[in-house]
Amino acid sequence: MKADKEFIRESVADIIGCEVSDIKDDTNFVKELEVNSIQMLEIVAAVEDEYDIEVKASDLSKYDTIDKIVSALEEM
Repeated sequence: MKADKEFIRESVADIIGCEVSDIKDDTNFVKELEVNSIQMLEIVAAVEDEYDIEVKASDLSKYDTIDKIVSALEEM
């Protein structure tokens, strides 16, 4: 599956209220942007909706950078 990094980046920025330019491909959402668990759920939900997939709640912590999300999507 082809992933759109810019869609993901814009979604994350919108959810957490920061500038798109603040989010690099390897920026850790939790450690660097202080994303909380509710925001992580919103980020994953946006990806699920856009790509028509389902992510297990136990896997949420695996998707803490743009690169990791894109890699997981491309493996599907």
